[in-house]
Amino acid sequence: MFFVLALLLLLFLPSPWNLVGALVGLGLFVLEVVYWQRRMRSRKVQTGVENLVGATGEVTTPLEPRGQIRVHGELWEARSATPVEPGASVRVVAVDGLTLEVEPAISTSGRGAQGLGPAALIAAAVLALAACGGDNGESASESYANSVCGQLSMWAADQRDTLTSLKDAGLSITKEDVQAAVGDVRDSTEVLVSDLKGLDPPETDEGQQAKAELENLGTKLTQQVDTVQQALDANTGVAALTSTVTTALSTAATDVNSTLDELENLDSGEVKDAFQDSDDCKSLRDEVENIGS
Repeated sequence: MFFVLALLLLLFLPSPWNLVGALVGLGLFVLEVVYWQRRMRSRKVQTGVENLVGATGEVTTPLEPRGQIRVHGELWEARSATPVEPGASVRVVAVDGLTLEVEPAISTSGRGAQGLGPAALIAAAVLALAACGGDNGESASESYANSVCGQLSMWAADQRDTLTSLKDAGLSITKEDVQAAVGDVRDSTEVLVSDLKGLDPPETDEGQQAKAELENLGTKLTQQVDTVQQALDANTGVAALTSTVTTALSTAATDVNSTLDELENLDSGEVKDAFQDSDDCKSLRDEVENIGS
């Protein structure tokens, strides 16, 4: 098991942590081999069915009520009054010919800890290595900037698709088409505003400034949606309503660009640098420029 873990860590962890992980895994593998060798040497050979009563075994096939269990390294037919799943521990309470009568074993705290030993070692090794080198080195500021611009990029792509659908309809566009477009704009904007509020900025003055800028943007985008909804409720003609939607989205795109400018010109610090260097934010610029193009 630990040998396989070593191979996985060597393949999937970034250098140099893959080498560290492989060495740790191999070390645990050696310890595991030594442990089992000592355990097998110290185990007394027991023969005769009389020695099986009171022994603990592991279920290998479901006991429903009959199945098989492994006791002292040997497979035995077994029967249980209650169903027991494979992998569970059972205790032999009686012997009926070549069939063992068993019941679910009640583990003591000591035996439970012993049974969890290998799993706990694996979990500890993986968690420790993940904490040391499993991440991509992204700081909190970089993660925040990428999340913000990623959410805005998805919103911008939705708005671009909405405008494209309106343009593709051409002269045959109907009010139902515009209503559907308005619904899409409203839904995607509500999701964006909610997602931006759910992002936790770095706990710095700069982070709070960024959060305030995004809250202000959310207010502006909501206002544009309200403007379109009012035109729709006023039973405006299709041509005028389409123009209102186009203008509102163009204004919203301008607001996004302005907000991004503000984020890239915050007071000097990590958050400012993160927004300036983020590839997601650079992609956002392209998405916003495509709205209405």
